[in-house]
Amino acid sequence: MDLGEEHLANINNYVDKIYYLLEKINNTFTTYLYALKRMHEKIVVLGGGRAANDISQQSLRIINNGYLLAAIMTNIITTPLFQPKDVSTDGVVEIETDSDGFNVLNTKELDNILSTGEEEYYDFTLKK
Repeated sequence: MDLGEEHLANINNYVDKIYYLLEKINNTFTTYLYALKRMHEKIVVLGGGRAANDISQQSLRIINNGYLLAAIMTNIITTPLFQPKDVSTDGVVEIETDSDGFNVLNTKELDNILSTGEEEYYDFTLKK
């Protein structure tokens, strides 16, 4: 029971870190998302060619910033929580287990992506 409780606490710790970083980035992304939606509507109304000629530098910056934030979040979201062991021919991912039968946390990748995501977001906030 103690091992299970400790393992669950470690999992919860990573889930909390992921959640709070994604929440912070998403709060910034939301402002760009609304602007991206408005630009998309404009492109649909004007048509691709005319809209491309009508896009300002500010609009291009908004598009770029929105995609940068989305890329940071995508990298975090797509990092597996548990260490993948093998992928079968039918695409099923097998998870690495430890000697106690618990799924092994993907700590190295998670630490790396959380650190990188935090740095990229911090750099983004300095440049915007």
